[in-house]
Amino acid sequence: MNDNDYGFSPPAVPPVQPPQGSPPPQGYAPPPQGYAPPPQGYAPPPGYPPQPPMGPGYPQPYQQGYPQPGKGLAVWGFILALISFLCCGLPGLFLAPVGLGLSLGARSKGFKGGLATAGLILAGIALAVSIFYCIWLYGFGGQEMVNEMMQDIFS
Repeated sequence: MNDNDYGFSPPAVPPVQPPQGSPPPQGYAPPPQGYAPPPQGYAPPPGYPPQPPMGPGYPQPYQQGYPQPGKGLAVWGFILALISFLCCGLPGLFLAPVGLGLSLGARSKGFKGGLATAGLILAGIALAVSIFYCIWLYGFGGQEMVNEMMQDIFS
């Protein structure tokens, strides 16, 4: 943009002249050399504890912790236990014992996290419900009732 775009021009400023009789500026003076360190026996102000000595250099970068034995078993045990809990019946009869075994294996390797415990609980519940479901379905005529319901729904 030009100054003329707004319909006016800035006022003219005369150049600044140094005062008469002063020497021309020669640049900046060198910075001061700083303060001297305090004497060795310098005590802290009253009421404050002495400052602890400084440690060596920068802190060490973050290092990842050691791998926890049995964590993978706990994760897989929980996943299979959850699937068997959600799919009770025949899938639960096969997946729940595997999830139970993996969760027990994680606990025996020393993993004390919540996934191993949750896997044990879910797999136990899923196994019990799957056993009762299969006994009801195949032992007490539940299959006939399921077939009748399916025929009613799709007919």
